[in-house]
Amino acid sequence: MGKGRKARQSKDTAAKLYLQNPELVADLFNVFTFKGERHVSADMLKPFSTEDATGNLDTAGNETTRQLRRDVSYIAYTDGGAVYFLCIEVQSGPDWTMPVRIMRYDAARYLYQIEMRKERGKATLLPVFTLVLNLGKGPWRGPRSLHEMMGDMDGKLKKAVSDYRINIADPYTATRKTLGMLCTEIKDVLIYFRASKDRNGFMRFLKSSHAASLSDRALMLLNTYLDTKLEPQTNDGRKTEMCVAWQYFEQQAINKGLAKGRKEGRKEGRKEGCEETLEKFVMGSLENNLDYETIHKITGLSLAKIKKIAASAKA
Repeated sequence: MGKGRKARQSKDTAAKLYLQNPELVADLFNVFTFKGERHVSADMLKPFSTEDATGNLDTAGNETTRQLRRDVSYIAYTDGGAVYFLCIEVQSGPDWTMPVRIMRYDAARYLYQIEMRKERGKATLLPVFTLVLNLGKGPWRGPRSLHEMMGDMDGKLKKAVSDYRINIADPYTATRKTLGMLCTEIKDVLIYFRASKDRNGFMRFLKSSHAASLSDRALMLLNTYLDTKLEPQTNDGRKTEMCVAWQYFEQQAINKGLAKGRKEGRKEGRKEGCEETLEKFVMGSLENNLDYETIHKITGLSLAKIKKIAASAKA
């Protein structure tokens, strides 16, 4: 098995395990699909088959059947019975075919319902809500609707074509207000993804967040998708402090800066570039009220050097 395929399978496994928690799924749909309205709760959700069948034509024109497999699938119940399906597709990068893919997944689920209800005659269908969860290393760059896939087209003609829009949970483009509506651990996970591109933003998050720890499955998700090596910090192995997570993230950034310096510059230039990067980090950390000892553990700089940088910043 190639490294790329193995990495994709690891990501799929981590995401599916994490989203086995119905509280997280309900939270995502309430915020990103239902725009903050609490339509679904965890106790309404039951796991449902992730497989649906769809018809295809082979090269000879013969009809064949293909199994479609979703990443996450639930069915929601109330006292009156089943009310709708909730499905999630997790993406680690943009896919320009996504609107058609989701349309196909949803159509297959509707066809499944029709087949199951044929013997009862005419019957209503349960709505299928699908959410695309972007866990890539940057904002979603793919199309969000069928119309976007069609490129330049006469406006009147485009209006005559039925559109198919997809719902996307994108931590990089979601507003602070939107992320603030999340009420489970998924809020901190998505903020972590978002902050992985912004050191200062993450420092502000550490100071304001009320959720200071993450579960094992959340750590597995972050490690798999963001190439970190976060580990639980308590004896029971269930939680980790976000500060420790950020320490590793910062050390990674420093290591990348060193590697880049080795590639691009002479030895003297590399040393100066590294020192400049460390000094900027120290000053930013001091501005965000990190103590000398914590900065020492993150950077490896001596306390005397840190104090010297602090003094020069005040001068």
